[in-house]
Amino acid sequence: MDKILYTKCSLERKKEYKIITSILETDGKRHVRKKAATKDAVLHINRMFEYYKAQCGRGYKLLPAPCKMIESGQLDFEYIEGKTIQSIMQEHYEASNREALILDFETLYMLITESVTTEPFGETDDFVLMFGKQDALYGRPAVCNRNIDIIAENIICSNDCYYEIDYEWVMPFFVPLDYILFRVLYFNVVFQSLTEKDKEHIIDIFHLNRNDFEMFYEMEKTFQKQISLDQLYVSMGEPLYYINDAMMSHSMNHIEVLSTDGKVLFEDKTIHYENKVLLDVSSVDVIILHPCEKRCVIKLRKIIVDGEDYKEDVSSNTVLQIVDDYYFGDRPEFVFPVKNVNKIEIWFQILEKDNSFLPNYAIALKDAHKYELESMGLANDKKVYQEAADEFRDKYLKTNEELCARSAELSKMNEMCDAQGEELSRIKDARFWKIYAKINKL
Repeated sequence: MDKILYTKCSLERKKEYKIITSILETDGKRHVRKKAATKDAVLHINRMFEYYKAQCGRGYKLLPAPCKMIESGQLDFEYIEGKTIQSIMQEHYEASNREALILDFETLYMLITESVTTEPFGETDDFVLMFGKQDALYGRPAVCNRNIDIIAENIICSNDCYYEIDYEWVMPFFVPLDYILFRVLYFNVVFQSLTEKDKEHIIDIFHLNRNDFEMFYEMEKTFQKQISLDQLYVSMGEPLYYINDAMMSHSMNHIEVLSTDGKVLFEDKTIHYENKVLLDVSSVDVIILHPCEKRCVIKLRKIIVDGEDYKEDVSSNTVLQIVDDYYFGDRPEFVFPVKNVNKIEIWFQILEKDNSFLPNYAIALKDAHKYELESMGLANDKKVYQEAADEFRDKYLKTNEELCARSAELSKMNEMCDAQGEELSRIKDARFWKIYAKINKL
């Protein structure tokens, strides 16, 4: 039976793109399942499988994560363990290893561009619907049936091989290659944190022109509007901190760390939505973090204590937690046990802030997540019952087959008995038998 380790429902999307992603464990082996949440999303899932088949065996360094189709609208992917290029970049950035970081971006560019075949871009109705009308793109190098979401977070390095682990957004029409490369940088937190000088150097590596960025940004907004019910799907990169129009005028974020007796250990006010708290906690056993002062969505990116990953359980007043994303209906609060710890680093990002619909949205997500888990549990129960019924049916068929064989043997024995009876009757009627019977009477 499949053991459900994690499930995410993409409810923020339009019905054509609503899918359910689950991490399952079967006989101790993990795998990832993606299935359409609506009948309208079946084509979206099937297109991934067509992309996988098209990319297999082409001899490129970037490989699609292996998958198989369970049924139309449902795929199983291998669970690949390793490091994403994004996490490798983050490590090099935190270590101030500029040379290695530049090499990371060069590798990323090579992986993306190595496998593409381009043609001059010509506008189609499907393109205009998804990205808007962009006359300035005519004649630019463009690619067809390619995944536009080939960002660093979606590429894993495992055993010296690179795997594209999420190729959900494959466009069956021509899209300018420069826009895809723009998205790679736009959705890269490390790139957004670099100096302007290093940004320019990486933009040159990607052969992009900054003058196009505003146009590409408008294309991205159109794309997000086309696939989403709202703008919550946008959540990465410095420009993307402004998740909706209301947040364009975002307020100052008040970060505060307290001890259990209310003593202020750290305090800062910043306009940044990507933050790090570095703190000496050798004198306390527990710290309380308020990452901002209003209801919000917080992503806990990383927690390091004395140079190692934090292993204690983090408690909070969250309404809903999905992996490392925390949804708060009130002022957010995290509680970290830090007994016998000298220094702690807490990296977090504010994805959404002071949205009046946030509590209801979080509750809706929580209920949907709960119902999905329940439905998957019922599906598993149904599978168990079906397996038991199949086993009973097999036993019944086998018993029935044996019964038929025994009936055939019995019929055969009855025929033999009848034949022997007829033989005895013939013997009784024979002249010899009659003479023998008279002699016996004498």
